[in-house]
Amino acid sequence: MSQASRHNDDKPALSEVLLWPQALTEWVTHAERGRIKYPDTSDGEPNWTLGGKPDSEYLDAAMRHLTAMKCGIEYDAESGTTHAAAVLWNVATLIECNYVGRHPRVEPAPEPNPEPEPEAVSEGGGWVEIGRGVHENKPGGVERRGERYRVAFDQGGCHDYASRKDMMAAVDAGALHLDLV
Repeated sequence: MSQASRHNDDKPALSEVLLWPQALTEWVTHAERGRIKYPDTSDGEPNWTLGGKPDSEYLDAAMRHLTAMKCGIEYDAESGTTHAAAVLWNVATLIECNYVGRHPRVEPAPEPNPEPEPEAVSEGGGWVEIGRGVHENKPGGVERRGERYRVAFDQGGCHDYASRKDMMAAVDAGALHLDLV
């Protein structure tokens, strides 16, 4: 049986909001009570949709509710809803009134190219080591990443050298001790 073609790959899955039923109920309750405090326009549009408020007005209101939450006050005495719902409402309204369409959508940065896989570094027929074991994301060894060498210390931490020559210069200067096995 054939199916209709759909092109939804780059569209947001709005059904995700249904994963927070209690939060949505609290948010909608807060919005309904706000429509009583601030009546709809004569055209029947919710007052908040008129917008025109600076970002700071929504952020200040959200911060007042966050501060109340931080002080252990769960419910807003004026609206009877949770302060968390008021924070959600203020941030959502900020986005809806001041950000949608105001700025181009910024796509996430592409994932960085993964570093080359580490290789054990051979030195004089053995493995270059510090203390114990060739470094395989464990303390105490050396690994090669492309043209760089990473030395991990038994006591934790690591240092990168731009080349084998730089790493060996640190050995010659006594700043790094390598045991050959």
